Amino acid sequence: MFNPSAGAFTRPDTTQVIAGDGTVLNGMYNTSNPRFIDSETGEIRTRRVDHDATWSNSKEGNSPSYTIVDLVAQNSEKGQRVIVDAVLRPKGTGEGTVFCGLVDQLQHDLTKHDREINAAVYDMALSAENHDHLLRRGIVPVSKVRLRKNLKPHEFNLGLCTFTLADGSKRKDKVVVVNGTPHINVAQIDGDTPVALIRKQTKRTRTKTGFRIGSFFEVPDIIEVPADLRNARVWINHHSKPDEVEREQRRTRNLRVFAPADPCYPAIAAIRENTESMHHHFKSTLTNRRARSVGANRVRLNFHTYQASVNIITALRHAERNDNWDMFGNWRPSSHAIALAA
Repeated sequence: MFNPSAGAFTRPDTTQVIAGDGTVLNGMYNTSNPRFIDSETGEIRTRRVDHDATWSNSKEGNSPSYTIVDLVAQNSEKGQRVIVDAVLRPKGTGEGTVFCGLVDQLQHDLTKHDREINAAVYDMALSAENHDHLLRRGIVPVSKVRLRKNLKPHEFNLGLCTFTLADGSKRKDKVVVVNGTPHINVAQIDGDTPVALIRKQTKRTRTKTGFRIGSFFEVPDIIEVPADLRNARVWINHHSKPDEVEREQRRTRNLRVFAPADPCYPAIAAIRENTESMHHHFKSTLTNRRARSVGANRVRLNFHTYQASVNIITALRHAERNDNWDMFGNWRPSSHAIALAA
């Protein structure tokens, strides 16, 4: 896994991608108040509580709980996954920030062995600041774009960008990002029509402070586009500019390297489903899907024990050329079939 030669930076292999997610694990006890008054006798009584758990509202219920943020990687063989790392989210810290910290540490450790992460997948808890952080580390963040309240995608105006036409001449056109993909507006009889640009190549350049990542986008060769503009190319930086940061209008809120319309997106984004399936399997091993220990250290140790058991089974099944679908829930892709040994 994380072999630099497995895929190109423009189209990374799934083994070069790290996926993460956060899940809420309810604590053993339903209250955080160690004292209560008996309604019949008026006596002040004590009860057991977990002082490390914090209140949260989730689909698991409203009770003191822990939020586990973890990383999962996928092997080259289908159905083989490894839980790389996991931590408990500190109170007051966003999931995206915790995820970035885990990815930073993993990238630092991998570089010692000539390995690297090309892309990191998370859900929409990954903020625009988190996107910029990962881009500076030379890692492509992958996540969906938030919708507006009317369920329509946000738009971000990149302004006038310089296009290189097929004949080598230059031309400036306005570029607007819609649902992660840059668009240009083409004049038609009934008004302007947005045309999505096609990502052709993504490059990573080392700087004094880290990396810069940008992509060449190409105007599609379709009948709606004027002939002189077809196949024109434009370079777009994925990092937020200083003035965008100052205005708190970062382009990373909308612009994506692997947007949902990109051909690479389905295979890369699907890896995050591994974490959700793994969370379901982990909780199914617990009575009432609740923590069976009290205190953050014990809960963390319990999850790392589960992590070790999954990874050991993965290693054994890798040696046997088998998979470990059952360790990541009951869900399977409809096209998946397990080849039985002769």
